[in-house]
Amino acid sequence: MRSILAFLILAVFGTELAATPFTIPINQNNSSISVELCVLDECDSDSSNVSGFAVAALDDPEAPTQVTLHDFNFALTSSIDLSITIFLGPIPIGSIDITGSGLSISHPDGFPAVGPAPLVNGMFSLTEVPADLLGTIEYSATGTICVALDGAGLPCDDLINLADFGTQAGDMAGTLMINPNNDFAQLKLDPSISTPLDPMNPDFGTITVAGSVKGSALPPVKGDGDYDQDGDVDLLDLAEFYTCFTGDGGGPIDSACKPGDLDGSTDLDEGDFALLHSLISGPL
Repeated sequence: MRSILAFLILAVFGTELAATPFTIPINQNNSSISVELCVLDECDSDSSNVSGFAVAALDDPEAPTQVTLHDFNFALTSSIDLSITIFLGPIPIGSIDITGSGLSISHPDGFPAVGPAPLVNGMFSLTEVPADLLGTIEYSATGTICVALDGAGLPCDDLINLADFGTQAGDMAGTLMINPNNDFAQLKLDPSISTPLDPMNPDFGTITVAGSVKGSALPPVKGDGDYDQDGDVDLLDLAEFYTCFTGDGGGPIDSACKPGDLDGSTDLDEGDFALLHSLISGPL
């Protein structure tokens, strides 16, 4: 009866499985993002450490060949201070001072995951990654810069909410390594986003947010299906699996049921069953 049920479930659900996303906390001591402001061909930049997280999925937690980015939030831990002065010869003729507060880059709500991207020699590249720049920029301009702002219909002093810029898109290269003992997945992402200060006057100036964020976490741990640890997967193991079966979204499972979690998703569902059935090698 169990074998008949096994074939029925396989026929309905097949064996194609989705990679399980897992959260990687960002190590703020090893992560930094720089904000560069360019106005009228003059630039200044400041940087900050970064906290936050990334949610990634690997096609194979032990030997990945593809990476998918499901979510991210990179929050600058300190404010950003920028100052630009325009000179005519030795004479200053205009300036702008900017303070950025609560700045972050995040994956927009409701947007799909990005990828999968091939992982080659530990390196991957994601293009056109959607991102929201969040936080506020307060600025004060004088002289030539104030005149330029006025000509663009903008005030010389203002507080800008970066969320008003809307969703941007940028590239995000990265590296991902699994350490020799498969204890941790080590991830590095290099976000880069540039947007005009005034979308109606893109030649006036730009703000560019770029840097490198790093983190590590335990990848999803997969079971081997061998509940009784006798070196094979047979009907006795299948019976234990049915005892633990939770169905899609029914997890998490306890440690006694872990051998059946073949996709590392922390529950026992039809996908795990399909994999378990493919591993049966003992007496039927």
